[in-house]
Amino acid sequence: DEKCQAIGAYYIQHTCFQDESAKQQVYQLGGICKLVDLLRSPNQNVQQAAAGALRNLVFRSTTNKLETRRQNGIREAVSFLRRTGSTEIQKQLTGLLWNLSSTDELKEELNAERLPVLADRVIIPFSGWCDGNSNLSREPVDPEVFFNATGCLRNLSSADVGRQTMRNYTGLIDSLMAYVQNCVAANRCDDKSVENCMCVLHNLSYRLDAEVPTRYRKLEYNARNAYTDKSSTGCFSNKSDRMTNNNYDCPLPEEEPNPKGSSWLYHSDAVRTYLNLMGKSKKDATLEACAGALQ
Repeated sequence: DEKCQAIGAYYIQHTCFQDESAKQQVYQLGGICKLVDLLRSPNQNVQQAAAGALRNLVFRSTTNKLETRRQNGIREAVSFLRRTGSTEIQKQLTGLLWNLSSTDELKEELNAERLPVLADRVIIPFSGWCDGNSNLSREPVDPEVFFNATGCLRNLSSADVGRQTMRNYTGLIDSLMAYVQNCVAANRCDDKSVENCMCVLHNLSYRLDAEVPTRYRKLEYNARNAYTDKSSTGCFSNKSDRMTNNNYDCPLPEEEPNPKGSSWLYHSDAVRTYLNLMGKSKKDATLEACAGALQ
């Protein structure tokens, strides 16, 4: 009876939100397997209830997260998110994926399974970014769905295994940057999704020197040599207080006028965006992410 299935799943959802012990009880009774099965129900109300129940079941429960994976719940959730047009179901599914992404053991699988659907179905369409050649869906995306999706990427980008994949994913960094820039321009610097986007960009900037083009490494080498030559005069030398132009003659690399992908992460336009955001935002996490990305 689909009505009873929906009522039961909604009951589990609300009980697990209020009572931590209920999560263990559902696990012990084999309820996670049943809820994953209900994601395939033809009844939309049952689907939504099952997704919401799983979302609350896995919150702060590593045991339930791993059991959800064991029951193919990650694959089912990603597949369902790719198909569904229901905003309410999208909210529950992206919330479920966000909760799952906080566990290190799942990050590699989650990155492989869900990055394409989150980027193509949520992040890129909502951000407003378009390269002019994209055939991606431009169906309206709810702000809460975008918030959940960026929260999920925030967790995934903190792991080494996912960072390079994200840097290389077409349109992802462009979309995150476009959203941040649009919010800065509209004075919405404390928008809750801006914090997530900036944390992703900060994480993707981590250890970026390994991927920086050769000309940037050459610039660093020349600058270091110039500094060494200058500093060798000594603290109290007559030459020490004279700043010569020769020390700054190392050529600056030409920037791409229209940065794309990972080139955004070391572009002057990104630096200006981060500085503007730092001057306007009042959220500590956003300010910390900006400072980290600049560093």
